[in-house]
Amino acid sequence: MTNKLKILILEDNYADADLTIRALKKSDLLFEHRLVENKVDFVVALQEFHPDVILSDHSLPSFTSSEALPIAREICGSSVFILVTGTVSEEFAVDILKAGADDYVLKSSLTRLPSAITNAFLKKRAEYERENNWKKLLEANHELKTFIYRASHDIRGPLSSMKGLINVAKLEKGDDLNSLIKMMDVSAEKLDKILIDLIETVGVRDRLVDRKEIDFKELINEILTEYQNYPRFDALRISIDIDDSVPFYSDQIILSMLLKRIVDNAIKFHNYSSNGSYVNIRIAANEGGVNIFVVDNGSGIKEELTDRVFEMFYRANSESDGSGLGLYLVKIGVEKLRGTISLKSSEQMGTTVHVFLPS
Repeated sequence: MTNKLKILILEDNYADADLTIRALKKSDLLFEHRLVENKVDFVVALQEFHPDVILSDHSLPSFTSSEALPIAREICGSSVFILVTGTVSEEFAVDILKAGADDYVLKSSLTRLPSAITNAFLKKRAEYERENNWKKLLEANHELKTFIYRASHDIRGPLSSMKGLINVAKLEKGDDLNSLIKMMDVSAEKLDKILIDLIETVGVRDRLVDRKEIDFKELINEILTEYQNYPRFDALRISIDIDDSVPFYSDQIILSMLLKRIVDNAIKFHNYSSNGSYVNIRIAANEGGVNIFVVDNGSGIKEELTDRVFEMFYRANSESDGSGLGLYLVKIGVEKLRGTISLKSSEQMGTTVHVFLPS
């Protein structure tokens, strides 16, 4: 442990406290300490000092370690709590450990105290990692179930429509047949979009990040070129402000995907009835990373829905014919690059998306 530890010592005997501090100074531990001897000062120290380690004597005037432990767990749950005391019975030692103490050290064996602190930290770290991995596993399992259920549902819809249309088409001729074929084409197109998004979701999750220097100007131009024939694209005022004076390195495939989907939303869900329709793209790289802003004055969404837009299969806009994976994919891509993303929007007022990616 190379960081300086904050050690709170609960002890009313100054000679014993001095011996404890001397034992710690003889070790390789870097620490600062605070000494308290009663319940009031103990609670204040927990709240203000935020100790990493609590070394508690068992018996103080009107206060014991058995009372100190639950208070410490409530205020500073992640702190290491070690009982430093005189002779205790084996039964009491078992009870205090069961109650949540990390270890106990006898005052006659203070040379063991530094290793007890180190071991307690390693144990807590292992417990934290185990709990964190378990939470991630539960989240991944829930996400997988949602993914399978929604993917099956969204794929089955277009397929059912196509099967029904094919059955009807067998009985039709002429113009009616052409109309049915067009409807089948729409269903097939929708199914194709869903499958592409599902494949891309898995691809982004499994991809190993390959960092290369990014040319943002070229990247944005490639994205906007694809919309040259999009209906009423010419009516949009596109503003591009790129400061690439500091080189930025990232995975071009993931970055291109998330930029394209953010810009795609800004263009497709725009209020084209307005004469002042715009999409502003601002990118600024610095030593810490890159900030990306995409701002539009389009149709937007209700403010109360903005917290849900990154959920899998969530569609905040009723006009959307997509898979509901667009912004979810963006979030996955941003997390893959260890960045952050936020979205602010108001209905009929527009949307601002901010992405930060560290260098």
